[in-house]
Amino acid sequence: MTTPSDITVSQAARLHAPSSSSVGGEPAHLSTYLPQDQWWKLYIDPIHHEAAQERFPENPGGYYDNDPVDPSPGYQQSMQEAYQKFLDSPEAMSARMDAKAYEEMHWKAAEHLTDAAATQWSGNGVTEFPLRGDQASSSPKEELLSDRELLLDVQEYFSAGVSHSRMPDPITILDRSNPQAQAILKTNYQADQVQGLVEKSFERYYDEAAQSKNDEEKLQAIGKQIRTLQIVHPFTDYNRRVNNHILLPKMLMENGFPPVMPDASNKLFQGGFSKQQIAESLLTTIQRDYPGFTQSANTTELGRSGSNEQRQSSSPSLPPSILKPSSSTTSAPAR
Repeated sequence: MTTPSDITVSQAARLHAPSSSSVGGEPAHLSTYLPQDQWWKLYIDPIHHEAAQERFPENPGGYYDNDPVDPSPGYQQSMQEAYQKFLDSPEAMSARMDAKAYEEMHWKAAEHLTDAAATQWSGNGVTEFPLRGDQASSSPKEELLSDRELLLDVQEYFSAGVSHSRMPDPITILDRSNPQAQAILKTNYQADQVQGLVEKSFERYYDEAAQSKNDEEKLQAIGKQIRTLQIVHPFTDYNRRVNNHILLPKMLMENGFPPVMPDASNKLFQGGFSKQQIAESLLTTIQRDYPGFTQSANTTELGRSGSNEQRQSSSPSLPPSILKPSSSTTSAPAR
């Protein structure tokens, strides 16, 4: 978690500058908000911040490299260099994302990992990953990408008495037919389709972001894109570290927001939360971590309603109650 002492008053006053797309200038880069020795707060999940600081007080960012359950040697170096390349370069911050840039971001995030060579574009077989929740939100199940359903819950589908296959095929399937009845997402596309899906998602995102009328709609567009890519799961591994820990901060800064990592980021974009819930979590985290943040004049009820007053009257260190991370989490989740 970024604390108020990590930024100066003058930095806080600049946190809501208009994005480059609206004024023709350059968006702020990462060092505008955080010194380099604090970048770890974005690439280490907030649920592990306390443990990281306790175990490695001189270098909390090395926590995942040395995790006793699921170590990822090379993680910190890969993420630091990815941040330098994609988040702390004015030129890179101004660059539009597409499938090629996304692939480059992925390989940079995996560059120094010992098992990096094993990852590839999904589609040559099924890539599986957990929902990290009981059921999917209705909004990703209603979402279309390239005229295909983004997410289909097969149990809901067939329990409704339907016996035929869905055409065209959904992109990702939610399945619980395992011994533990765990909600597992499974990719359902071919290798020659995945880059087109990623490209289409970015085209749609930039259209929706350009049409956004207020902060709520901007945050919903950002949250939807991160969630879409996480559900598509374009690579066989390292999707969340790219989507949540690199792409999300980039998109926030592109749109004039400071880079933050919600407390429940390990499950927020998996498909179990709506766009509005994601936007609410992002804005609450921004207001908590950057108290000098000034919302734009046309912000809607997301930032000014009674829920905002409730947030101001509660402890600033608490995440939205609906998105509190599970207290049972003791080891680093898949990254």
